[in-house]
Amino acid sequence: MELAPQPPRLKTAFRWVREPQVTSSVGRLYSGVTLFSARNKVNEAVNSVIRPTGVTIIAILTFFVAAFLAFGGFAFLFVGVMGMTGADSGEPFSVAISAMGAAGGFSLLVLAAVAGYVAIGVLKLQEWARIVSIASFGVGIVCTIVSLFTVMGYLVIPAVPMILSHLLVMAAAVWMLSYLLRPTVKRAFSAIPA
Repeated sequence: MELAPQPPRLKTAFRWVREPQVTSSVGRLYSGVTLFSARNKVNEAVNSVIRPTGVTIIAILTFFVAAFLAFGGFAFLFVGVMGMTGADSGEPFSVAISAMGAAGGFSLLVLAAVAGYVAIGVLKLQEWARIVSIASFGVGIVCTIVSLFTVMGYLVIPAVPMILSHLLVMAAAVWMLSYLLRPTVKRAFSAIPA
């Protein structure tokens, strides 16, 4: 390679100049730009998109939900295994508990994997993850409202903490939903190719 001096305004710095490359099969002269280097330039431009802080918060909260679902799934599987190996494992009630524990545990582990995958997609600013998050937050708000009015008749949990926890979950979901629907956030997601 050959060093070429910079313009007069930068007298002390030099830059590297690429030698032209000749391909043997085609015999044409290329200026040193290859498909690999062009792809790297595109990747550098794509990676330079700044992720909004709220998107990072949403992804972290989604990771916490995935961890909570995974913990619940393992707890259900543990209950199912305990029901299968206990002294009364042949009883119909014990078999039903074991089956429900296994099915519930597996379902929660699948949901945990999906939530983790969506959280990774949100961190990478993938448009599909934004759409899935918007849909799941909308469904979550509706389910929370239905749960609030359905569980209200049972006095297992005191009314005030139950209402406050439902309102807290709904407020968080409404904030995340409204944040993901902002035009600036939508532009940040659409700047990254899938």
